[in-house]
Amino acid sequence: MTSSFGSVSGVRNLSFILLVLLMVSSFAGNAITHKTSESAIERVDGHRMILADSYTPHAPIIITSNDDFDSQDWPGSGTEDIPYVIEGLNITDGSTCIRISNTDVYFEIRNCLISAPAGAGMQISYGIYFDNLTHGKVDDCFIERHYYGIGLEYSSLCTFTNNTVTINGHYGFYVFQSYSCNISDNTATSNIDYGFYFSYSSSFTLMNNTAESNHYGIY
Repeated sequence: MTSSFGSVSGVRNLSFILLVLLMVSSFAGNAITHKTSESAIERVDGHRMILADSYTPHAPIIITSNDDFDSQDWPGSGTEDIPYVIEGLNITDGSTCIRISNTDVYFEIRNCLISAPAGAGMQISYGIYFDNLTHGKVDDCFIERHYYGIGLEYSSLCTFTNNTVTINGHYGFYVFQSYSCNISDNTATSNIDYGFYFSYSSSFTLMNNTAESNHYGIY
């Protein structure tokens, strides 16, 4: 009798363990993280982007000095090897979503979704705006539904790679009086006026960018 009970109990325990393992496996297979694995990727108008649920909602960011990176607790130290990092955020707001000015430390904005609420209209605002700074970097961001997608003024030594700027009311990329920056592997699509616009700027590297379905591609 004891032997029979022990055998049934062992089968039940084994079944329970297998069920737990299957549940853990299923959860792992469907989890969405900040990494850009293919399970966390979708296509918007044919363009690759991370699923919205994989971002952390955040209010607009305003940084006006080097010290603001520390006071706002952004990770990093501002050096070339350990830049400050703003990463994995969903900032959906009709005003300028990220505004950084008057800095010379190294920083990176990456894997962010920058948008405006549906029906908010396209008031004069930027998805991301840099002014009077050096060493800024924007990688793998999706920026939409602002008046300007990415704006750069009076700045230098900045890098923009693998970003998509789309459905903005005027410019995808707007660059004014800036120099020695790198804009590579970006896509500007379905912006009402200009995909890429440069004025009074020099010594830029433009490589492997795509401009499509804008009124003007590169100006």
